[in-house]
Amino acid sequence: MQFNYAKSHNLPLTTDPNSNLEAKRLATLSNQLLEAENERKNLQAQYEAAVKENDPFSIPDVQSSARVDKLRERISGLKEKRDALLVIYTPSGPRLRSSTRKSNRSRQSWQRRPPKSLLP
Repeated sequence: MQFNYAKSHNLPLTTDPNSNLEAKRLATLSNQLLEAENERKNLQAQYEAAVKENDPFSIPDVQSSARVDKLRERISGLKEKRDALLVIYTPSGPRLRSSTRKSNRSRQSWQRRPPKSLLP
């Protein structure tokens, strides 16, 4: 009689806690739900902090972005090239003007980058 009642109501058939698969499954799903909720809250907090930030390049995820690093390297390289050309040519020389234009375009691209596109 007890056996039939326990079986029909999805109750454990023994008192051994390791044999209760439903309780184990419930505990696992509950743990996964808590982890997912924590991750969502952390990501939402990061997003809200990024939206409120006035300087998008001070956001930690943006600072560690590979795309931002490449732009920084490119701007640095163009600046070095321009400085080297200034030693040889006058500021109005064609090579120097070309280098200045490239540097300005890279700098504008750097400033134009929307911060939301840099976030994960």
